[in-house]
Amino acid sequence: MCNNGDILSEILSYLPVKSLLRFKTVVKSWQDIIGSWAFVKLHLENYCNNCSNDKGILVRVYDGTTYKWKLSTKYIDCSKLCRQSMLDADFMEPIRRDEIPFYQRMVGPIDGLICIHGIDRNTVIALCNPSLARTQFLPISPISRNPNSHVYQRHVGFGFDIHKDLKVVLLFILDYDEKPLVEIYSQSTNTWEELDHEIPNDMYVKNAIMPYKNGSLSFSHWLAFKQLRQTDGANYSLLSFNMQNEVFERTSLPPCVHDAAYERQVKLRFLAEDDSLLLLFTHSGDKILHQMCVSRDGC
Repeated sequence: MCNNGDILSEILSYLPVKSLLRFKTVVKSWQDIIGSWAFVKLHLENYCNNCSNDKGILVRVYDGTTYKWKLSTKYIDCSKLCRQSMLDADFMEPIRRDEIPFYQRMVGPIDGLICIHGIDRNTVIALCNPSLARTQFLPISPISRNPNSHVYQRHVGFGFDIHKDLKVVLLFILDYDEKPLVEIYSQSTNTWEELDHEIPNDMYVKNAIMPYKNGSLSFSHWLAFKQLRQTDGANYSLLSFNMQNEVFERTSLPPCVHDAAYERQVKLRFLAEDDSLLLLFTHSGDKILHQMCVSRDGC
């Protein structure tokens, strides 16, 4: 039997975000419902899925006068009315006047959520819902690490398993002769754990590639490459993490990408569309589009 809170959640889940932001100020119980992650998922299923024409832009804005970050969202809803929201991002590291503001990275969106993280080993990781001005900070991982290991790169991905449990994966690329370190966070248990894996020591990871709207939410993707010792070239591949099985998989990119990489004339860009990834790369001035199919059961 449904209680009054369930009925209220169901009714509110069909309302536009602009109305929800207004209703959050009515009573505290409504604010608690609208601010919960369970409601966010329900709202995406009921309201957002009926607004297939919604389009929006999320911009990370740095205020040079206050030296603070903000997230600005501007989009057009189903009624074609432009609306804009602003979310303070004080958790993002402030910078000095002479520094370049590229220390934070954004990954996503997935189900209206984005992940913001720094590049350093222990910087904060935040999950944000800009539309509802909701931010969750992940706990710092308590997993002990070798203090003598040098973290060359830190990469973050996130997604959902089939039970809709939100997971965040941390991938640490260490010194050349050390095995990468992988940690995964589960929202259902609010804990971190270290994962064993088969990523080779000599693999470098670059851009995070996240499917959006109706994409395969059970995978997180990165562009990766392995430097070829015999030449100056590199072997490019798609590194994917299965959120359900918690394993990594690698998909080789087309041979023409490797040839272009050998000549150092390649620029790779990925676009997500439903269950496919579109690979766009430039070689000798020619733009080539290659479609890679990414299924919900595997890569």
